[in-house]
Amino acid sequence: MVYIGIGTGIGSALIINNYLIPSSELGHIIVKLKDCNRCNYGNIGCLETEFSANAIAKKAKKVLGIKNEIAAKDVIFEAIKGEVSAKKIIEESCYYFAIAIYNIYKLLEPDVFILGGGVMASRQFIMKTLRPNLDKINENDSNKINICCTSFGKKIGIIGAAIMCKTLLK
Repeated sequence: MVYIGIGTGIGSALIINNYLIPSSELGHIIVKLKDCNRCNYGNIGCLETEFSANAIAKKAKKVLGIKNEIAAKDVIFEAIKGEVSAKKIIEESCYYFAIAIYNIYKLLEPDVFILGGGVMASRQFIMKTLRPNLDKINENDSNKINICCTSFGKKIGIIGAAIMCKTLLK
């Protein structure tokens, strides 16, 4: 299982053979090679620069010419309402996220990807945009990549910490 939390940045954790591997750096998988932004670590083209809440807000400011601060949730809300530029931003972001998921899938072959975090608060819209991209990238593979969203909301971090404690105490 792979958990990916999409918020200000990209957080992740893996469960392999019932063992929790926290703080994997999946947000720094390279998904874009041209016209890239740098992340806080100086990497270019990583997932965090394309699909995090900060990345979505940054793209919106640039594309829409907004001078004031804007939140990713506002961009997503405008995309849901049908605003063309906002929708394009989310579609492009989901495309890069699909590339990351596919690469992780090919490397680890997890049973499922579980998505959470603030960006996934609009999970229906994001999943509706993400799924076709993922299916297109994966069209030559007979195995469908399973993705779902956590129902734990903001409690997922506490739950992960509890699992980590349980794992360490074994």
